[in-house]
Amino acid sequence: MIKGLITILISLTVLQSTMAQQNGSRTNSGIKVIGKATKRSIQLRWAPNSPTAWQLANRYGYSVERIKLSENGKTLKDPPREIISEVVMKPAPQSQWEIMMDNDDYVAVAAQAIFGETFEVSEDFGSDIAQVVNKAKELENRYSFAIFSADQSIDAAKLSGLYLEDELIAPNTKYVYRVFANVPPDISPIDTGYVFLGLENYKELPPVTDVNVEFDDHLALVNWDASVLEKIYNSFWVERSDDGGNNFSPITSEPVVNTFSGDKPRTRFMFRMDSIPSNNTEYFYRVRGIDAFGEIGPPSEVVSGSGKPLFAYNTQIEGHEIINNEKVVIKWTFPETGVSLLNSFELLRYSQKTKTYSVIEENISPQARQYTDERPRATNYYVLSANDSYGRKNNSYPYLVQLEDSIPPSQPKGIEGVIDSIGLVSLTWKNNPEDDIFGYKLFKSNFRNREFIEVPGPIIESNTYIDTINVDNLTEKIYYKVQAYDFRFNPSEFSTELELSKPDIIPPNPPVFKEIKADSAGILITWELSRSEDVDRHLLYRRSDKEPNWTLVKSIDDLKVSFYLDTDLIHRTAYAYTMIAVDDAGLESNPISPVSLKWIDKSPYPPISDFFYNIDNEKRNISLSWNYATQNVSEYRIYKSLNGNPFKLIETVTPGTSNWDDQYTIKDTAIEYRIIASFDNGDLSGFSKTLKVNL
Repeated sequence: MIKGLITILISLTVLQSTMAQQNGSRTNSGIKVIGKATKRSIQLRWAPNSPTAWQLANRYGYSVERIKLSENGKTLKDPPREIISEVVMKPAPQSQWEIMMDNDDYVAVAAQAIFGETFEVSEDFGSDIAQVVNKAKELENRYSFAIFSADQSIDAAKLSGLYLEDELIAPNTKYVYRVFANVPPDISPIDTGYVFLGLENYKELPPVTDVNVEFDDHLALVNWDASVLEKIYNSFWVERSDDGGNNFSPITSEPVVNTFSGDKPRTRFMFRMDSIPSNNTEYFYRVRGIDAFGEIGPPSEVVSGSGKPLFAYNTQIEGHEIINNEKVVIKWTFPETGVSLLNSFELLRYSQKTKTYSVIEENISPQARQYTDERPRATNYYVLSANDSYGRKNNSYPYLVQLEDSIPPSQPKGIEGVIDSIGLVSLTWKNNPEDDIFGYKLFKSNFRNREFIEVPGPIIESNTYIDTINVDNLTEKIYYKVQAYDFRFNPSEFSTELELSKPDIIPPNPPVFKEIKADSAGILITWELSRSEDVDRHLLYRRSDKEPNWTLVKSIDDLKVSFYLDTDLIHRTAYAYTMIAVDDAGLESNPISPVSLKWIDKSPYPPISDFFYNIDNEKRNISLSWNYATQNVSEYRIYKSLNGNPFKLIETVTPGTSNWDDQYTIKDTAIEYRIIASFDNGDLSGFSKTLKVNL
C-alpha cells in the first residue's frame, strides 16, 4: 500500500523535488515557518528549504524560541525569551510511527522517507525516467516525499518533528516564534525561521467557493475554485449525500490534494470524478478544505443533480427531393433504441457568409423523419441535430444539396484603397449580400478608358486584397474593378472603377529663365513654366553679393504667371536669382542655373515722407519738422517757394537736427516747402511732397 501511494504521488513530487533543489542551490539553507492562531493556542508548522538542511535537522533536531514582544498594545522594552520546546524536536522513534502507519498512508510514506534503507518507488519501473531520477537523486526524493507528507497529514508533521502547539500564552499579547535547527554552524549554517502572531490573529476558516457539479452517465464531475484559498488549504474532502442532503460522506478514502506549485496556480479549478450508482437519484455534493494543521474548514454550498443516461444516437440524412428548383425536402433516419431519450430535431445550414452553421428550424417533432426547406440556397450543406431532454445534441454528418443556379451575384459595392510609398495597394470592398458567394476577382488598368487586366492568382475569398504596383513610371493613376462569383461561377457585373493616385517619386522638370533686366522700378525676371503636368507651384530664390545663403523671394502658386518684379532692392547691389518647380506630391525639381544683375537706383534713397509744419500767426513763425530713418545722411536741404515763385534752397541742416523755423511777412500769400536728404556718398534722396502752408 505504501508503494502504491508513492507511485500515485510521483507526478506531484518530482516537480517539487526539482524546485526544492533549485531553491536550495540559489539561496542559503533555512527554515520556513507558518503559524496559526486558534481560540486558545498558537500552532506552528515548519520545514527546511533544502534536502541537506532537512537531513541534518533530522539528526540534530529543532528548537523553538518564544519572544513576548507586546502586551495590551504596548511594546516591551526588554522582551522575555524562552525555549518552549520541552525536548529537541526531531523525528520520533520508529516504534511511534508504526502505531499510526496502518491508519495514515502519509505517515507511512514519511517514515519510509526518513528511516527506509532504500527509497525506490516501484520494483518494476524498467526504463521509466522516474526510476532514473530516484536513483540519481535519492536524498532529494526522500526530502520531497517527507515534506509533502507532512503537508498532507498533521500526524506525519508531528512525528517528523515539524509541528508544535503553544498553549501557555496570554490574550492581548503578541509573540515572535523562532524555529532554528540545532546543526552546528561549522557543519552547515542554516537560517532561522520566524513568525509573528497572537491569539487576536484567530480567524475562522473560510468555506470553499464556486463549487459546481456536472453529470453524465453514472458519473459526476465536481469542480471548485482552489486559487482563492490556495494559501489556506492544501487538500480537500469532496463529500456526497444520497439522502437529500441530510448526511454527507467523503467520496474518496484520502483527501484530494491541492497540486498547486510555485507563486501561481497551474490552473484555477480543481476537479474530482465520482461514480454514482444510479441515474435516477438526485445526489448532493459539497467540498471542505483541510489546512496544513489538519483542521477541516466549513462545508461549501451544496450542489446537486442527477446522472444522465448515455445519449449516443445520431441521425443519418439519407436523401432529399428538390421541388421545382425552389424547395428541398430533407429525409433522415434515427435509431429506434434512442427514441425514448429524444426530445426534438434541429436543422442547421452552413452559411458561406459567416462560415458557421445556423439553425433554420428548431423543435422539429421527434416523430418527424423529413423536413421541407422552403427557402433553400443554390448550394446547401445541411446538418441535422438530435436533441435529448437533458440538452445534449448529436449532429449528423453534413449533407450537400445543390439547385440549378444561373443568377449572378449583385455588383460589388464600396471599393476603396490606398497606395503606400513603395507601391503596396491595400484594397477593400463591401461583402456581397448573397450567401452563395464563392469569392472575387480583381482587375486593374493604368488608364480609365483602356482594357482592365485580371490580377493573377486564385479567387479572392475575403473582401480585402494587397496588390503591388510599379511607382517609378510616368503614369500617375491606376484603376481597379472587382467582380463577384458564386459557387456556380456566375460572374457579377464589374464594380465601378476605383481611381487611385500613385505615390510620386519623380520630381518635376525645372522652369527656364527667359530674361532678367533692371529699371527704375526694380529687377524684372521672366521665365518659361515647367512642362510637368503635376506642377503645383514655382519657387523663386534670391541671393545678394553680400549674403551667403539663398532666400525664398516668392512662391508663385498661379501656374499662368511667368514673371516677377523684385522691388525690395538695395542701391548698388548685385543680385543672383534661381528657381525650382514643386509638384503636387511636394517633390522639387533641380534649381535653374542662377542669373545675376546689379541694380543701380537713379533715386536710390526714398524721399522724406514725414514732413510737417506748425504756424504761429502772432509771431509770424512757421516751424518745420520731419522724420527720416535712413542712415548715412550728411545734411538736409530745405527749399522754399514764395507767392508762386520757383523753389529755392534756403537752408541746409545737419543730420542731428529734425526741425527748422522760418518767418513770413504780411505780404506773403502762398508759401510752399520741399526737403531732400544728402548722403555721404554724394547721392540725394528724392524730393519730399510739397508742403503747402495755409496763411
